Amino acid sequence: MASLRRGVFGKRGKRLEGILELNDGDFERVIRDRELALVDFWAEWCAPCMLLEPIMEELHDRYGERVAFYRLNVDESPMTASRYRVMSLPTLMLFRKGVPIGMLVGAMPKERIEEWLKGHL
Repeated sequence: MASLRRGVFGKRGKRLEGILELNDGDFERVIRDRELALVDFWAEWCAPCMLLEPIMEELHDRYGERVAFYRLNVDESPMTASRYRVMSLPTLMLFRKGVPIGMLVGAMPKERIEEWLKGHL
């Protein structure tokens, strides 16, 4: 089983501080142990996914004490993406103790994502 990697690197090599990268091997265990977890399903070839990187960092800085932030590369972890029926990228899914409670599909402005997230706090 692969371990979590702290401070994942985005496509442009920018460090995404505090956002952990999950994979097929650790996804279920990690997500079910968190009260609230936001997962960014992404891929390196997905240009809109790269637009979300700074937004995810800002949201992590603001809500990181109440929400655990994660990323999952769908090309490297296709079983998890398939299990949660991730069909388009980027997809943000919010989980409460391992149970999906919300999903946003596509690149959106930070204000829209933040409004959605705050509605679940």
